[in-house]
Amino acid sequence: MYKSQGHTFELLIYYTDKNRSDGAITDDELTPLVVMDGKLDGWGWSYWDGLVQKYELHVR
Repeated sequence: MYKSQGHTFELLIYYTDKNRSDGAITDDELTPLVVMDGKLDGWGWSYWDGLVQKYELHVR
């Protein structure tokens, strides 16, 4: 969970695609769902990246 500018963000990451049978799960096989203030707000890496910039979230 992340907090910024009066909002709470929760990032739920789901395994949605199997691109290779190498046993490793990579970002391109995952889909993030973004919950903002308790409600689903959007999904996808580009959506998440936009929120990170807009709300200046410190990730990693």
